Amino acid sequence: MKEINFKKVSLFAGIGLAVIILIALIVNFAFRDYHDFTKVGNYPKAYSVAKKDDKTKVYLENLIFKLCKEVRESYKDPSSFELREVYYSDLGNIVLKTGGKNSYGGIVFGYDLYIINRENYLFEYSGSESSLEEEKTYSWDDAEKKLEKAASNLIKKLISLTLKDGKKVDSEIVDNINQLFSNDTYKKVQLIDEELEKELNKENMDVLNKINKEFNLDT
Repeated sequence: MKEINFKKVSLFAGIGLAVIILIALIVNFAFRDYHDFTKVGNYPKAYSVAKKDDKTKVYLENLIFKLCKEVRESYKDPSSFELREVYYSDLGNIVLKTGGKNSYGGIVFGYDLYIINRENYLFEYSGSESSLEEEKTYSWDDAEKKLEKAASNLIKKLISLTLKDGKKVDSEIVDNINQLFSNDTYKKVQLIDEELEKELNKENMDVLNKINKEFNLDT
């Protein structure tokens, strides 16, 4: 009767176990949903594993997070930042409805407007308004005050149009972004490469421009 070579058995058992673990890892990764990565703020990975129809959602959430981070940093108390709603229009406008604490500790809400720069295809901050009611000009207003009110009213008009005619972003995206900020995961968030972001912004705007031309919707 031959003696059992326990060293060989142990070696083969170890190799077999390693293969099983490797296969399990590959299978697990292959079936991971893009949500698994957006939840932890890994947008490049989420974009790479997302199906074609879901890539736009990942791109949009990546973009909104980036804008929210900029707005949040302007708050007196950044930790109080809360994203309520997001709207975007075919004209390349994005409106964030955000809230946070003011100097007196009270919670206030406002609207932040971002407009796409058609030269570099990045969204740029254009202004914020806490009220969308048009400001009236009076005879005693000097030229500077009138110009200030005109600029404010223009921002309010663009925000109002985006809220009225734009598309509202799914609450799932809003909730996930708030979650990232609430547990400090935002510090480790990985964003989609800016060059790819520009390409995606341009691609979306080109599609919208084509639709506008076909249906004579140019403004």
